[in-house]
Amino acid sequence: MNKLNMHAWAFVTLGLLGLCLMGVGIYQIVAGLTKFVVLGFINAGFGVIAVAVGIAFLMVAVNGGAAGRR
Repeated sequence: MNKLNMHAWAFVTLGLLGLCLMGVGIYQIVAGLTKFVVLGFINAGFGVIAVAVGIAFLMVAVNGGAAGRR
């Protein structure tokens, strides 16, 4: 039971990390598009990557959590 609990916490943490990354990524895109053009594209690129990684983490967290409950 304890092992399963730790497993669930790992996925919750991953999910929260994913949400944070998405938030940072969106902020980076917005900040990048309103500042210098060259830096803006770099920031927006990092933002897109952060959002993509965040979504991936969320997917893993949701799928892992569902698998853990079965």
